[in-house]
Amino acid sequence: MHVIPHPADSLWNRRAGNTGCGMMIALPMGLLFACVGGGLLYFWAIPEIRQAKASVAWPHVTGEVKSSEVISKRDSEHGTSYQAEILYSYSIEGEEFENNRVAYGANWSSNKPSGARKTVKQFPVGKEVEVYYNPDDPYDSTLTTGTSWFTYFPAMFAGIFLLVGLAIFIPTTVMLILGGMGIAYGLSTTRNGNNLPSDNWSQDENRNRSEFENNSSDDGFENL
Repeated sequence: MHVIPHPADSLWNRRAGNTGCGMMIALPMGLLFACVGGGLLYFWAIPEIRQAKASVAWPHVTGEVKSSEVISKRDSEHGTSYQAEILYSYSIEGEEFENNRVAYGANWSSNKPSGARKTVKQFPVGKEVEVYYNPDDPYDSTLTTGTSWFTYFPAMFAGIFLLVGLAIFIPTTVMLILGGMGIAYGLSTTRNGNNLPSDNWSQDENRNRSEFENNSSDDGFENL
């Protein structure tokens, strides 16, 4: 017996299919955002904060500023950005080192040159400076110890990626699990012989059609 699908079932199936496709796109996208944010947080932001806090207890030597200038970079989307480039040298146990870190998290560019010019003015060429260096890695050094709000900017940047990724990934995963449970329940009830409302409608429609065909046949015989 041919079963006619209920119109509501067809609409529901189309909507379910569109929703399923959307969730299958959202799931890897959310996972990608979460992985990128988590990776930036673990490999970049957290080590930067740890080093900034540890630098307070680092030993220091006297160094000298070798070059100090404002570097400008032009971007077609964001315009011109400015950054202070300070290069200094220092000696540890007779070995010469060079670095350009003024402070942890401070080497960011800005669309305004005032901040970069202020840093260049603070560290002119030839000025003697106190260089704080990592005893485990003398190449790792800074002119300013401790943390500032600049130090936490990488963590905020990575945290946004992580939160957006989790906000997409977790609800999508829950919806997929619940949807799978609903499909499994529907299949189990169908196999057990429990008809869904759409099946009842289809059976009624087919019964009415059969009765109509029988009545039509009877009327035809009577006319003969």
